[in-house]
Amino acid sequence: MGSDTPGATIEFAVGQGYKQVCGAAEGVWGDGITPVETAHLAGATCVTLDGVFHTPLGSDEKDRPWYGSPRVLDQWIDALLA
Repeated sequence: MGSDTPGATIEFAVGQGYKQVCGAAEGVWGDGITPVETAHLAGATCVTLDGVFHTPLGSDEKDRPWYGSPRVLDQWIDALLA
């Protein structure tokens, strides 16, 4: 990993997860759970919200909302229902 800092450990773990689903560990944009390139499906209405995460695990309403958080849901639910 090259470093024993918590940030380096998290970056390594995220990179390994991304590598499993899209084949790359570096230069991949995502929320730490899901790489954007694997979340966006051809022909679908795609919604990407900055600072929003794909899992409620570790989420909170103030600093780390997830796509199911009440204040975030209103920002994308219309795309789901369209």
